[in-house]
Amino acid sequence: MSDVPLVITGDLHGNSVFDALEEPKYLLKTNEEFQCEFLISADMELFRIIQNTQSFKIINVGNILVRRPILWQLNENQPEHIREFVVNETQEVLNAVIAHSHFSSTHEVFNAGKPYNLARNKIFQLHLAKEIGLNVPSTCVTNNKKLAKDFYISNKKNIIYKCLSRPVIHYEDGKKSMIHTSKVLDDNFENVASCPCLFQENLTKAYELRVAVISDEVIAVRIDSQEYEETKQDWRKGMDNPLLYSKCELPDSLKMQLISLNEQLRINWSMMDLVVTPSGDYVFLEANPDGAWLWLEEYVAELNLTKKIAGRFSNH
Repeated sequence: MSDVPLVITGDLHGNSVFDALEEPKYLLKTNEEFQCEFLISADMELFRIIQNTQSFKIINVGNILVRRPILWQLNENQPEHIREFVVNETQEVLNAVIAHSHFSSTHEVFNAGKPYNLARNKIFQLHLAKEIGLNVPSTCVTNNKKLAKDFYISNKKNIIYKCLSRPVIHYEDGKKSMIHTSKVLDDNFENVASCPCLFQENLTKAYELRVAVISDEVIAVRIDSQEYEETKQDWRKGMDNPLLYSKCELPDSLKMQLISLNEQLRINWSMMDLVVTPSGDYVFLEANPDGAWLWLEEYVAELNLTKKIAGRFSNH
């Protein structure tokens, strides 16, 4: 069963549209609890939503209508910054569902409720990167604690956690902090049920890459994150160290794949993150259409990214 219309809503009007549709049809009530199960690796991919007695795979979804997706929250007694984080992470799961139809040549998002930056969605990026032929890390996105634990065990208890949305927490007193990529240290996944979580295999790294893809131009910076203890898991913890960075060249075939990824995401530029393994394999992590670059220009003077972006923009 494919091309089934989906209504995503937390609103009576959305429910009424769903009722008026003929079978088959899918409904995702965002104001009620639901489970997401996203798994991707070199040889498989699954993206499924489960709610009450209904279960559907995203590959079978056709046109989508979004109507006031008021998000369900597990515990309204939690501090505001926790509730905001849960909402943001859950929204990225919805965005991934919407993106599959938005970027399709045969389906459409009839109404998105309000615009979302779908191109920056990590779940959909991994799906698209794999289709293009890029290597992607084994990944699990879920709020199903059993699935999370199974993924942990299947990866020999060596996985990492990172955010789906922006990794910055804003506290009620005005302070803020960053959630860094971190290794999962035990098999207690009880809290997974409260919020969708992104887990990935903990890749062995030779070094990392920050790559600017500006239209048909690709400019790469090598990040020697494994040379320093604090940057081995997340290079952002030591990003002010100028010794981390140097300009480097990429294979032409990889450049073409990264350009193609931007084109299919319908964006003219992005900052992409990749890992290079000790065997020389390039593994795509994510593309950020809002990615930062100014500090790289400070440490690698010949980059000239600002001028290149301005030039492409003004002559586009």
